[in-house]
Amino acid sequence: MLTIISECRFSLLALKHLFAASKTEVTTFAEWLMTPQRTSARLLVVASPVSSLLDLLSVFESAAQRGVKRTTLLGTPEQHFFLNRWGVSPQQLLSPCLAPETVHAQVSAWTGPASSQRPYRQNVVNLTPRERLVLLASLKESGAQEVCQQTEMSIKTFYSHRHNALKKLGLGSVRDMLGGRCNALPASKQHASVSLDNHLKSQLIYT
Repeated sequence: MLTIISECRFSLLALKHLFAASKTEVTTFAEWLMTPQRTSARLLVVASPVSSLLDLLSVFESAAQRGVKRTTLLGTPEQHFFLNRWGVSPQQLLSPCLAPETVHAQVSAWTGPASSQRPYRQNVVNLTPRERLVLLASLKESGAQEVCQQTEMSIKTFYSHRHNALKKLGLGSVRDMLGGRCNALPASKQHASVSLDNHLKSQLIYT
């Protein structure tokens, strides 16, 4: 079973037609995240250049938890770099500039390894819950203010946690974590609440 995930329903319709000969299902980011029992042997995630990085992280972390064996990202190298930093890097990266026939051929023929290389995973695991919370919140323009309000944390403590988190990851700034690019930060309005629920509240235990 191949599951295709995209923010755009028009893209989903086109891809469903493209893979019509295969056993395929299509779903949106929000539908995938809100249906935890849904799983698949293969996952194709279609991201736009301005897709929310928190949404992408949510999707690939969810895929790892559900035991998806092979994951493909149709997206940018910066998005792949970011996911790799968090230890949920897809095993296959395809450029959004590829022709539809090429995407079909590469996804259909791919028999890559069942597990990806995750060189940064250990450092991510070493982050405390609050360091992780603060670092992920830094990806959202108003993240610092939201976290400080939710946890009664001072802004000074927020930046102290962020400094410690970046140091553990061997990074000098949030920009470094994004592969030197920051224009892909804005979260889509449709999925922002899902991202915040997954990463700023539900998955983190405040200690």
